[in-house]
Amino acid sequence: MAVASWSRQFTITSSLGTLVIDPTLLDPAQCSAGAGLRVTTDDVPSGDGAIFHPRFKSGYQMHVGLQLLSSGAIAVDSTLQTLYDLLMSHLEAMIDTDGRIQWQIAGGGNDRMLDAIRTLEMPGPAGGLPKQFAFAVESPFPYALDAPQTTTTLVAATPVTVTRVGSAKKFWPVAKVNGPVTAFTLENLTSGEQLQYNGALPGASAIASGHYAEIDFFKKTVTLDGNVSFLEEGVVWSGAKFWALNLGANSIKLTGAGGQLLWNEAWA
Repeated sequence: MAVASWSRQFTITSSLGTLVIDPTLLDPAQCSAGAGLRVTTDDVPSGDGAIFHPRFKSGYQMHVGLQLLSSGAIAVDSTLQTLYDLLMSHLEAMIDTDGRIQWQIAGGGNDRMLDAIRTLEMPGPAGGLPKQFAFAVESPFPYALDAPQTTTTLVAATPVTVTRVGSAKKFWPVAKVNGPVTAFTLENLTSGEQLQYNGALPGASAIASGHYAEIDFFKKTVTLDGNVSFLEEGVVWSGAKFWALNLGANSIKLTGAGGQLLWNEAWA
Protein backbone atom coordinates (compact mmCIF):
# COMPACT_ATOMS: atom_id res chain seq x y z
CA MET A 1 0.00 0.00 0.00
CA ALA A 2 2.79 2.40 0.83
CA VAL A 3 4.15 2.51 -2.71
CA ALA A 4 1.08 4.23 -4.19
CA SER A 5 -0.14 7.75 -3.53
CA TRP A 6 -3.66 8.23 -4.83
CA SER A 7 -3.35 12.02 -4.63
CA ARG A 8 -0.85 12.03 -7.52
CA GLN A 9 -1.44 11.35 -11.17
CA PHE A 10 -0.42 8.10 -12.80
CA THR A 11 -0.39 6.88 -16.36
CA ILE A 12 -1.61 3.76 -18.11
CA THR A 13 0.64 2.68 -20.97
CA SER A 14 -0.57 0.26 -23.63
CA SER A 15 -0.05 -0.35 -27.32
CA LEU A 16 -2.35 2.61 -27.93
CA GLY A 17 0.00 5.00 -26.14
CA THR A 18 -0.31 6.65 -22.73
CA LEU A 19 -3.42 7.65 -20.79
CA VAL A 20 -2.89 10.13 -17.95
CA ILE A 21 -5.25 9.72 -14.98
CA ASP A 22 -5.87 12.97 -13.11
CA PRO A 23 -5.77 12.41 -9.33
CA THR A 24 -9.01 14.38 -8.90
CA LEU A 25 -10.80 11.54 -10.71
CA LEU A 26 -9.54 8.89 -8.28
CA ASP A 27 -11.58 7.64 -5.34
CA PRO A 28 -8.96 6.78 -2.67
CA ALA A 29 -11.45 4.58 -0.82
CA GLN A 30 -11.57 2.25 -3.84
CA CYS A 31 -7.85 2.38 -4.64
CA SER A 32 -5.32 -0.11 -3.34
CA ALA A 33 -2.11 -1.78 -4.45
CA GLY A 34 0.01 -4.56 -3.05
CA ALA A 35 0.98 -8.21 -3.17
CA GLY A 36 -1.66 -10.70 -2.25
CA LEU A 37 -2.99 -12.47 -5.32
CA ARG A 38 -2.09 -16.13 -5.81
CA VAL A 39 -0.46 -16.36 -9.22
CA THR A 40 1.30 -19.11 -11.12
CA THR A 41 3.41 -18.80 -14.25
CA ASP A 42 4.34 -21.41 -16.82
CA ASP A 43 6.35 -20.23 -19.79
CA VAL A 44 7.58 -23.60 -21.07
CA PRO A 45 8.08 -22.80 -24.78
CA SER A 46 7.69 -26.34 -26.08
CA GLY A 47 4.85 -27.30 -23.79
CA ASP A 48 6.45 -30.69 -23.10
CA GLY A 49 6.71 -30.16 -19.35
CA ALA A 50 10.45 -30.77 -19.32
CA ILE A 51 11.23 -27.44 -17.65
CA PHE A 52 9.68 -26.77 -14.27
CA HIS A 53 8.95 -23.18 -13.42
CA PRO A 54 8.54 -21.69 -9.97
CA ARG A 55 5.14 -21.04 -8.43
CA PHE A 56 4.88 -17.82 -6.51
CA LYS A 57 2.57 -17.40 -3.55
CA SER A 58 1.55 -13.95 -4.62
CA GLY A 59 1.67 -11.55 -7.51
CA TYR A 60 0.98 -7.83 -7.32
CA GLN A 61 -2.55 -6.51 -7.67
CA MET A 62 -3.94 -3.01 -8.12
CA HIS A 63 -7.54 -1.82 -7.73
CA VAL A 64 -8.37 1.64 -9.08
CA GLY A 65 -11.65 3.48 -8.58
CA LEU A 66 -12.52 6.44 -10.77
CA GLN A 67 -15.23 8.84 -9.69
CA LEU A 68 -17.48 11.39 -11.33
CA LEU A 69 -16.33 14.31 -9.19
CA SER A 70 -13.59 16.54 -10.55
CA SER A 71 -12.32 19.55 -8.57
CA GLY A 72 -15.53 19.68 -6.58
CA ALA A 73 -17.79 19.82 -9.64
CA ILE A 74 -19.95 17.09 -11.11
CA ALA A 75 -18.58 16.10 -14.49
CA VAL A 76 -21.11 16.00 -17.32
CA ASP A 77 -22.02 12.63 -18.79
CA SER A 78 -20.12 13.31 -21.99
CA THR A 79 -16.89 13.92 -20.04
CA LEU A 80 -17.32 10.72 -18.07
CA GLN A 81 -18.12 8.75 -21.21
CA THR A 82 -14.98 10.06 -22.89
CA LEU A 83 -12.87 8.99 -19.92
CA TYR A 84 -14.61 5.61 -19.78
CA ASP A 85 -14.09 4.98 -23.50
CA LEU A 86 -10.38 5.86 -23.26
CA LEU A 87 -9.91 3.61 -20.25
CA MET A 88 -11.75 0.72 -21.90
CA SER A 89 -9.62 1.06 -25.05
CA HIS A 90 -6.37 0.88 -23.09
CA LEU A 91 -7.47 -2.01 -20.87
CA GLU A 92 -8.72 -4.00 -23.84
CA ALA A 93 -5.37 -3.47 -25.56
CA MET A 94 -3.68 -4.95 -22.49
CA ILE A 95 -5.64 -8.20 -22.68
CA ASP A 96 -3.68 -9.48 -25.67
CA THR A 97 -0.39 -7.66 -25.13
CA ASP A 98 1.71 -6.97 -22.04
CA GLY A 99 0.80 -3.65 -20.51
CA ARG A 100 2.03 -1.31 -17.82
CA ILE A 101 0.58 0.98 -15.22
CA GLN A 102 2.91 3.68 -13.95
CA TRP A 103 2.48 6.14 -11.12
CA GLN A 104 4.33 8.85 -9.27
CA ILE A 105 5.27 8.38 -5.63
CA ALA A 106 4.85 10.85 -2.80
CA GLY A 107 8.04 12.68 -1.87
CA GLY A 108 9.70 12.33 -5.26
CA GLY A 109 12.00 9.58 -6.48
CA ASN A 110 11.61 7.31 -9.46
CA ASP A 111 8.17 6.56 -10.83
CA ARG A 112 6.91 3.08 -10.04
CA MET A 113 5.15 0.65 -12.35
CA LEU A 114 3.47 -2.72 -12.68
CA ASP A 115 4.81 -4.60 -15.67
CA ALA A 116 3.23 -7.33 -17.83
CA ILE A 117 -0.18 -6.63 -16.33
CA ARG A 118 -3.48 -8.27 -17.19
CA THR A 119 -6.99 -7.12 -16.38
CA LEU A 120 -8.76 -9.13 -13.71
CA GLU A 121 -12.11 -7.56 -14.52
CA MET A 122 -13.36 -4.96 -16.93
CA PRO A 123 -14.58 -1.69 -15.41
CA GLY A 124 -18.27 -1.34 -14.77
CA PRO A 125 -20.58 1.42 -13.51
CA ALA A 126 -21.71 1.56 -9.89
CA GLY A 127 -25.19 2.89 -9.19
CA GLY A 128 -27.72 4.27 -11.65
CA LEU A 129 -25.86 6.71 -13.81
CA PRO A 130 -22.19 5.70 -13.80
CA LYS A 131 -21.12 7.88 -10.89
CA GLN A 132 -18.14 5.60 -10.36
CA PHE A 133 -16.41 2.78 -12.11
CA ALA A 134 -13.50 0.62 -11.04
CA PHE A 135 -11.05 -1.82 -12.56
CA ALA A 136 -8.44 -4.25 -11.27
CA VAL A 137 -5.19 -5.45 -12.82
CA GLU A 138 -2.55 -7.93 -11.72
CA SER A 139 1.08 -8.55 -12.52
CA PRO A 140 2.72 -11.99 -12.35
CA PHE A 141 5.72 -10.39 -10.66
CA PRO A 142 5.43 -10.30 -6.86
CA TYR A 143 6.50 -6.67 -6.68
CA ALA A 144 6.15 -3.20 -8.14
CA LEU A 145 9.17 -1.82 -9.99
CA ASP A 146 10.99 1.44 -10.37
CA ALA A 147 10.18 2.50 -13.92
CA PRO A 148 13.83 3.22 -14.87
CA GLN A 149 15.82 0.09 -15.66
CA THR A 150 19.49 -0.23 -14.68
CA THR A 151 21.99 -1.86 -17.05
CA THR A 152 25.07 -3.24 -15.30
CA THR A 153 27.96 -4.16 -17.59
CA LEU A 154 29.44 -7.62 -17.04
CA VAL A 155 33.12 -7.99 -17.97
CA ALA A 156 34.34 -11.55 -18.42
CA ALA A 157 35.65 -13.13 -15.20
CA THR A 158 35.35 -9.83 -13.31
CA PRO A 159 32.91 -9.67 -10.36
CA VAL A 160 30.66 -6.63 -10.18
CA THR A 161 28.52 -5.52 -7.23
CA VAL A 162 24.80 -4.87 -7.67
CA THR A 163 23.20 -3.29 -4.60
CA ARG A 164 19.44 -3.31 -4.03
CA VAL A 165 17.66 -1.10 -1.50
CA GLY A 166 13.97 -1.69 -2.30
CA SER A 167 11.53 -3.41 0.05
CA ALA A 168 11.09 -6.60 -2.03
CA LYS A 169 13.37 -9.32 -0.67
CA LYS A 170 14.17 -10.66 -4.15
CA PHE A 171 14.24 -9.41 -7.72
CA TRP A 172 14.73 -11.69 -10.73
CA PRO A 173 16.83 -9.89 -13.39
CA VAL A 174 17.41 -10.44 -17.10
CA ALA A 175 20.94 -11.08 -18.40
CA LYS A 176 22.39 -10.82 -21.88
CA VAL A 177 25.54 -12.81 -22.70
CA ASN A 178 27.28 -11.60 -25.86
CA GLY A 179 28.60 -13.91 -28.56
CA PRO A 180 30.75 -15.39 -29.83
CA VAL A 181 30.71 -17.87 -26.97
CA THR A 182 30.19 -21.62 -26.62
CA ALA A 183 30.10 -21.96 -22.83
CA PHE A 184 29.62 -19.53 -19.98
CA THR A 185 28.78 -19.43 -16.26
CA LEU A 186 26.71 -16.69 -14.65
CA GLU A 187 27.00 -16.61 -10.86
CA ASN A 188 25.62 -14.76 -7.89
CA LEU A 189 28.67 -15.18 -5.68
CA THR A 190 26.84 -13.76 -2.68
CA SER A 191 24.11 -16.41 -2.68
CA GLY A 192 26.38 -19.14 -4.06
CA GLU A 193 24.01 -19.89 -6.96
CA GLN A 194 24.99 -20.22 -10.60
CA LEU A 195 23.70 -20.99 -14.06
CA GLN A 196 25.90 -22.71 -16.64
CA TYR A 197 25.50 -22.92 -20.42
CA ASN A 198 27.33 -25.33 -22.73
CA GLY A 199 26.66 -25.03 -26.44
CA ALA A 200 28.43 -28.36 -27.06
CA LEU A 201 25.64 -30.36 -25.39
CA PRO A 202 23.35 -32.45 -27.64
CA GLY A 203 20.84 -30.22 -29.39
CA ALA A 204 22.52 -27.07 -28.13
CA SER A 205 24.37 -24.41 -30.08
CA ALA A 206 27.04 -21.79 -29.57
CA ILE A 207 26.16 -18.08 -29.59
CA ALA A 208 27.56 -16.51 -32.76
CA SER A 209 29.21 -13.12 -33.07
CA GLY A 210 26.68 -10.30 -33.25
CA HIS A 211 24.11 -12.28 -31.23
CA TYR A 212 23.42 -12.83 -27.53
CA ALA A 213 21.81 -15.30 -25.18
CA GLU A 214 19.09 -13.73 -23.06
CA ILE A 215 18.42 -15.30 -19.66
CA ASP A 216 15.13 -14.39 -17.99
CA PHE A 217 15.64 -15.47 -14.39
CA PHE A 218 11.97 -15.05 -13.48
CA LYS A 219 10.59 -17.11 -16.38
CA LYS A 220 13.51 -19.54 -16.33
CA THR A 221 14.05 -19.19 -20.06
CA VAL A 222 17.17 -18.83 -22.23
CA THR A 223 16.60 -17.47 -25.73
CA LEU A 224 18.68 -16.33 -28.68
CA ASP A 225 18.52 -12.54 -29.03
CA GLY A 226 15.52 -12.56 -26.69
CA ASN A 227 13.03 -13.81 -29.26
CA VAL A 228 14.67 -15.76 -32.12
CA SER A 229 14.83 -19.31 -30.72
CA PHE A 230 15.03 -21.17 -27.42
CA LEU A 231 18.38 -22.33 -26.05
CA GLU A 232 17.35 -24.47 -23.08
CA GLU A 233 19.21 -27.49 -24.53
CA GLY A 234 22.46 -25.73 -23.65
CA VAL A 235 21.58 -25.20 -19.98
CA VAL A 236 23.48 -27.49 -17.60
CA TRP A 237 20.41 -28.39 -15.56
CA SER A 238 22.25 -30.33 -12.88
CA GLY A 239 22.70 -27.76 -10.12
CA ALA A 240 21.22 -24.95 -12.24
CA LYS A 241 19.75 -22.02 -10.31
CA PHE A 242 17.87 -19.16 -11.92
CA TRP A 243 18.93 -16.91 -9.09
CA ALA A 244 17.54 -13.63 -7.85
CA LEU A 245 19.14 -10.39 -6.68
CA ASN A 246 18.63 -10.22 -2.93
CA LEU A 247 18.41 -7.10 -0.79
CA GLY A 248 21.76 -5.46 -0.22
CA ALA A 249 24.96 -6.14 -2.13
CA ASN A 250 25.11 -8.95 -4.70
CA SER A 251 28.45 -9.93 -6.25
CA ILE A 252 27.78 -11.05 -9.84
CA LYS A 253 30.32 -12.79 -12.07
CA LEU A 254 30.08 -13.84 -15.71
CA THR A 255 32.80 -16.24 -16.89
CA GLY A 256 33.47 -17.03 -20.54
CA ALA A 257 32.00 -13.92 -22.12
CA GLY A 258 30.89 -10.36 -21.52
CA GLY A 259 27.36 -9.08 -21.26
CA GLN A 260 24.84 -7.01 -19.34
CA LEU A 261 22.56 -7.48 -16.34
CA LEU A 262 19.22 -5.66 -16.60
CA TRP A 263 17.39 -4.98 -13.36
CA ASN A 264 14.95 -2.65 -11.65
CA GLU A 265 14.56 -1.71 -8.02
CA ALA A 266 11.60 -3.67 -6.61
CA TRP A 267 9.05 -2.89 -3.91
CA ALA A 268 6.76 -5.28 -2.07
